[in-house]
Amino acid sequence: MKHPAREEWIAYLYDETAPAEKTALDAHAQSCPECRAHLESLQQTRAVLDEWQLPLARRRSFAGRSLARWAAAAAIVLCVGFAIGRSTASNSREVAALRVEMKQLAAQSKVEAGVETVRLVSELNESWKAQLQAAQLQHDADYASLRKELETVAVLTEASLRQAQQQLLTLAEYTQPVAANNKP
Repeated sequence: MKHPAREEWIAYLYDETAPAEKTALDAHAQSCPECRAHLESLQQTRAVLDEWQLPLARRRSFAGRSLARWAAAAAIVLCVGFAIGRSTASNSREVAALRVEMKQLAAQSKVEAGVETVRLVSELNESWKAQLQAAQLQHDADYASLRKELETVAVLTEASLRQAQQQLLTLAEYTQPVAANNKP
């Protein structure tokens, strides 16, 4: 047998269930002694809680004295803190010396930053020089190769032109033989 969940019994106890559910829970409570005992226990707990009332709070007559004690303690702590702060504070000479030291450190940092910048720029310059030299070497090699190829083309073209000139001369000197059957 499946028993209703505890939440279902609580909703039943406070009349928050639908009519069909309420009828089903009534029938189950009538047929199940265990659930009936559980429901009776919940009803008794509800009755006890309904009867319980909060006790009245007592007024304290020493509330004003308590507030005065807290205010006095706060004033003492404030004074002690102020005294400690004054005793540990730096005097104006120490502050001035710290300012001078900070200015010196700032100037030194600027110098160190300048030196580092010069070093980085020179490294970059050397890197660019190396890349430029490599590009120049590649350019020179490409130029030499192209020149050699162009010279080869020029030589071959000149030879072809001479051959064509020879052929034209041969063609120009060529005459047709007179045929024997052709009489004028």
